[in-house]
This record gives sequence, C-alpha cells and structure tokens, in this order.
Amino acid sequence: MDKTDNVDEFSCKEEEIDEFIREQALGYQQQNLGVTYVFYFESKLVSFATLCMGTINKRKMAAKINWLKVSPVILPYLSGS
Repeated sequence: MDKTDNVDEFSCKEEEIDEFIREQALGYQQQNLGVTYVFYFESKLVSFATLCMGTINKRKMAAKINWLKVSPVILPYLSGS
C-alpha cells in the first residue's frame, strides 16, 4: 500500500475495518508496525491484508466471528460489494 492507493471508497460494512484501511493502515506501515497489501479487481479495491508482528486472541475473536472456531488460519477479509 502506498499514498497512490485510493482506499476512500472501500467498504466491507465493518466500521472498524473500514476505518483502519482509510485512516490507519498507511501510518502503521510508515511506522514499520505492519505492511498492508491491497487487492484490486477491475480497478476496484476489493480486499486488503495487513501483516504485522503481534498476536490475536483467538478465543476473544471467536465470540465475534463464528468461523474462527474451526479455522486454524486467518484469511484476508474480502468485501462483499
């Protein structure tokens, strides 16, 4: 991800995720906290993945996202639009 990527129109209908890609992802990258990769389909941003050093509490997240209870990996979030 860089300054030329237009992330303003991206929406996955999850406010925290939308806010992250629009307002925080580039700053995280500039501070070397993570690297965000953006994925386009027909010139439209359809997904992104941020890789960072850290951990995710699987039990806390499982309460929010049912598929985590059976999934051994975290997959990039894909926009439904």
